[in-house]
Amino acid sequence: PDIGQVAVVGVPDRYWGDQVGGITIPKVAGALPDVAALHDFARENLAAYKIPNLWYFTDAFPFTETGKLQKFKLVDAIQAGLLTPVTRDVPAGRKSA
Repeated sequence: PDIGQVAVVGVPDRYWGDQVGGITIPKVAGALPDVAALHDFARENLAAYKIPNLWYFTDAFPFTETGKLQKFKLVDAIQAGLLTPVTRDVPAGRKSA
């Protein structure tokens, strides 16, 4: 309920080739959702291979003039260091995906 919009992209990774990255826009600016809660929600609603390993937060998504999301610009922002992943704090005893 704390997320306004979300996009999922392949984030380049030296070892795996790509990792799943979730980029979110919070409903309330500056009120970042708990990453462990995002992971739990994704785990309940998605197949294991679709769950983002990396979470990013932004204020806006890049769209074309016709309203299509430009995912390549999100990946470029990640590679340029403009978007940095927020670590997933998994409580003791809970296995991460």
